[in-house]
Amino acid sequence: MRQRVPGISAILIFLWMSGLAPCRADGDDAGSAANWRDTLGAGIADALAANPDIAAMAHTVEAARQRALQAKSLPAPEIELGLRDVPAGAPHQALLSRDDFTMQMFGVRQALPARGRRVSERGLAAAEADEAEAEHLRHVSEVAADVASALADVGEADAGLAALGRARGRLEDAAAIARQLYAAGSGTQAEALRAGLDAAALEDRALALGGARRAAMARFNSLCGRPVNRSVGRLADAAELDQLSTLPVPPLADLLARATQSPDVLVAAAGVRRAEASRRLAGVAGRPEWMLDGYYGRRQRFEDMFGISVSISLPALRGGKIAAGRAAAEAEVAAAADAARGAERVLRLDVERAYANLDQARARWALYQRSILPQAEAAFASTRAAYAGGRMDFAGVERAASDLYLYQLEAAGRAWDVLRAVADLQRSTGVALLANAAAAREPSHAPHQP
Repeated sequence: MRQRVPGISAILIFLWMSGLAPCRADGDDAGSAANWRDTLGAGIADALAANPDIAAMAHTVEAARQRALQAKSLPAPEIELGLRDVPAGAPHQALLSRDDFTMQMFGVRQALPARGRRVSERGLAAAEADEAEAEHLRHVSEVAADVASALADVGEADAGLAALGRARGRLEDAAAIARQLYAAGSGTQAEALRAGLDAAALEDRALALGGARRAAMARFNSLCGRPVNRSVGRLADAAELDQLSTLPVPPLADLLARATQSPDVLVAAAGVRRAEASRRLAGVAGRPEWMLDGYYGRRQRFEDMFGISVSISLPALRGGKIAAGRAAAEAEVAAAADAARGAERVLRLDVERAYANLDQARARWALYQRSILPQAEAAFASTRAAYAGGRMDFAGVERAASDLYLYQLEAAGRAWDVLRAVADLQRSTGVALLANAAAAREPSHAPHQP
């Protein structure tokens, strides 16, 4: 049974109605906070409307549809005008009247394809158009997933900058304690200088994260069809990171059950239909082609003349070539069928891998929230109090502050890994998971506040 590929208009309308086109705030910049769901929805909506690659694929689909319409028509007729049987060397004024065979001729020819050829060509053109539309559907899903992945890179950089700001505050506090201890004679100048050096070294990390954010923002804007230097608001927020970790995703079994409607499987199925249509076209190659020919000749001083003829090709005289063409078509069908089976296997592998990454990111985020971050914060508070009381050297505070910063950075990365995994799942299955992500509003539980 032929699988229908959704029309391009239906695809775009579905994605639009699925919540991917909220109102866009053009005034967002890196200095103002932005909601990641609205930013994602607006980005995907802009990509569907302005991404040049999507527009190019849409034009490719339209071109394929127009070729399918061309296949319905007969070849264009031919008209011939000329002089026939003119004697050579005769005086100019007697060219058309000296010989009774000399005539002014008007002819018409029409080629008639072999029986079934036009139907087969029309079927092949329609199958090629379906394949192009399936490719376009896959490309739309991939662009949406790429937009989400690029936004995750921006968000992770923002989370790193936010964690860096908190780390700077902790080190500045430790530096103040070191200066107080040095002034009181219970601390060393080296510790005070070391505290200042650590705080200054954070600026280098800030520059690196700022560069990474700028690159990620440029990629995000490029995918959305926007100017690459357009600003994107800050995305780092503890409550929103917690909402990221609980994005609604169907069970793995449900996603695998929808495998037959995934973009990759639809493309492979369209490839099978195209190969089968090509095989049907090869099957009519042994049938004769026809040519109808007629003419009318006007003669001077003699009766006018006309003639009609029918010619027929003899493909049987090229039986080896026709047999080879049919064998090639059969091999293409077998190859397309194998590719379709392979596409479904690869799809299941990709879905399993993406779902494993999703579960891992969620579990690691929960571990950081429940255990690692509270313990790291308690360890830093304890070492700070011990250092302020003169019971610990500055190196202990430095280690605790560094560990807490790295743990906060890792925790934020795992939250954004959830969005990346959801994007990979949509890329593989074609299910509008990112629409659900953009529509989700409420966290399932209160996040840990670092």
